[in-house]
Amino acid sequence: MRISFGRTVGWILAVSCAACGGTSTDGRTFTGDSCIPGFQARCACKSGSTGTQVCSERGAYDACDCADDDDDIPLPTGGAGRSSSNGGASQSSGGSKNSGGSKNSGGSKNSGGSKNSGGSGNSSGAGGASTDLPAISTGTTELVDAFVAATGVYVVLGNSLTLFDRNGEVVRRVDMPREVTAAAFDGEHLAIADQGKLTSYDLELNQIASTTTLETCVSLVVLSKQRAVCGPENDWDRVFYTYDLSNGALLASSSKYTYNGIPMRRVPGTDDFVTVTVDTSPSDFHLYRLADTDVVEFVNESPYHGDFRVTNTYGFDGAPATQLITDAGLLLKIYGDGCDTMTNSFTSGCFTKDGSIGTLSGAQLFVGLDTDTDGQVFALVDANPNSFSDDDEFKNYLLERIDLATRTVTKQSTISLQLGKLIAFRRDVSNGSLLIAYRKGSRSYFPSSGQYPGYEVRSISF
Repeated sequence: MRISFGRTVGWILAVSCAACGGTSTDGRTFTGDSCIPGFQARCACKSGSTGTQVCSERGAYDACDCADDDDDIPLPTGGAGRSSSNGGASQSSGGSKNSGGSKNSGGSKNSGGSKNSGGSGNSSGAGGASTDLPAISTGTTELVDAFVAATGVYVVLGNSLTLFDRNGEVVRRVDMPREVTAAAFDGEHLAIADQGKLTSYDLELNQIASTTTLETCVSLVVLSKQRAVCGPENDWDRVFYTYDLSNGALLASSSKYTYNGIPMRRVPGTDDFVTVTVDTSPSDFHLYRLADTDVVEFVNESPYHGDFRVTNTYGFDGAPATQLITDAGLLLKIYGDGCDTMTNSFTSGCFTKDGSIGTLSGAQLFVGLDTDTDGQVFALVDANPNSFSDDDEFKNYLLERIDLATRTVTKQSTISLQLGKLIAFRRDVSNGSLLIAYRKGSRSYFPSSGQYPGYEVRSISF
């Protein structure tokens, strides 16, 4: 049974202030950044239990309401979150081809590398993350993916691969002879698939190897031992091909799998990956494993078959991951009893319900998710997914840091984006900023509807 979106939550932007203060009911004061009036966040109580904080009309959190503890400890979850042109960092569709279209119908190749001083992700008033600083990259060629490393930000377009420094300056650009269809990154190696080849690069964009693929890869993951798994665009008798990124050799081909979904995403810290069926009903998560023989093997799928929301927006609890986080905040245990090839899919132990992250309220949904090694979840939240405003316009989103162990929001800010489709949402471990890469324009854009509406890659200080 799908979760209903019938209830809409109204939001009022906080009045602009720099570090709004608050006073608790017992006279103690705290200082924090502005928050959204009416927003409820969890907070810690002296007894160790969890209470609730409400953002007041003045744009600051009231005292923590603890039912069993009179001497509570307010934990404001503010965060002005001003954007910067520093690098960003992690959620992406695992290298799958963006449905926003293929080649730019505008006719001209985008330079794909120029730093834009325009800044289209504008601040929407108070409490919002200011985005008046230049984007790292913006243009009208299809955005395939974006990654971050100590060396800088990698932007993969339909016609190029570019390395930017954290000021948005081009370090190196590689033009592609054919349309790029998928990309993946393991922190050391970039794998770029186009309509005919799979090519690997090091962090300085020096080519390592290139090979002709048996089928065009529209989704791609890089696993251990420099092995890349390529998934073609068909969901009938789909074969996964394993290639060696160090020399381009084809290592193995899998059995044929049908109706298990196209997008692929690695389970962090493992040689497993997830595919999602979103164009068939019911939708499910499907688990695959790359064996020591280099052959991809299907393990099993989620057992509920339509009992909860399944979308391409999901995250993990860390690395190696043991839980998957859905866009509605549901936690799924990836490897439960019976998560194997021998168990019936209706009683599968893969992706079984394992609680909730507990920080979403009303109709809120996660739009982007990334998790660090300390169990801190970084999230982009759509506070009003049922908004009937023109989806070509800017819309306000929440940026949040969530402590997974305590299920509490520990930091929050707002940001206004013209977000048509999120392509990548990654945390930059080098400076703690967040990389947001997205297609602009309407959320209902289709390639046949006209010219690609453009993209932006931004780094947000958070």
